[in-house]
Amino acid sequence: MKKLLAVILALLTVICLFSACSGKDDKGGDTKEAEVTEALTEGDYTYEILGDDTVKITGFTGGQIADRLEIPDTIAEKNVTVIGEKAFAQSDKLVYVVMPKHIVKIENEAFKGSSIKNAMMTSSRELVSIGDEAFADCAKLVQVDIPNSVESIGKGAFKNAAALMVFTMRGDTALTPELFEGARKFVIWGYEEAANAAKFAKDNGYEFKTLSRG
Repeated sequence: MKKLLAVILALLTVICLFSACSGKDDKGGDTKEAEVTEALTEGDYTYEILGDDTVKITGFTGGQIADRLEIPDTIAEKNVTVIGEKAFAQSDKLVYVVMPKHIVKIENEAFKGSSIKNAMMTSSRELVSIGDEAFADCAKLVQVDIPNSVESIGKGAFKNAAALMVFTMRGDTALTPELFEGARKFVIWGYEEAANAAKFAKDNGYEFKTLSRG
C-alpha cells in the first residue's frame, strides 16, 4: 500500500511540473503571450498611455525628412507629457523640432544620434527635466533653446554636439562641462539674472550674451 501511494504521489508531481512548464492558462492559451499588449500608434508615432492618463511617445516612424517637425501636443485626445527613452534616437528625418506644450520630461537618449539641427523648447513651459545623453551625438545640432521651467539636465545631455553654436538658457539651471563634452565652444544666451549660466560661461571660456525681455 505504501509503495502504491508513493507511485501515485510521484505521478502527481510529474503532472504538476509539466503543467507549470507548459505556460498554458486555464483556456489553453500561452500565458506569456497573453501578457503582451499591442503597441499603440497614431500617425508617425508609437506611444503608451501613462497612469495619469497622459501620453508618452515611445517611437517615431516618420518616413520623410520634416524641415519643421512639431511634435503633437496631444495624441488620442490626451496631452503628450513625456518623450520616451530613445524615442527619436538615430532618426535621420529631423531638422527643426518644436517640443509639445505640455511636455514634462525628455527621457535618456531621446534624440541621441539623430539629425536634429534645432531643438526648440520655449513653448514647453512645463518641462522639468532633460535626461542623460538626451541630445548626445547629434552631429548637426546647431541651436538649443531651453525654457525657464527646466530644473535638471542629465549627464552628457549635449555630448559630442560638435556643431552647436547657440545655447539659450532662459532659466537658471546649473550647467557643468560634462554636459557638453566633445562639443566646441558656443555662445550662451541668458537673462541678466541667470547667474549659473553667466558663471559657467566665464569659468569655462564661453561667450555669454544677455537676452532682452522684449
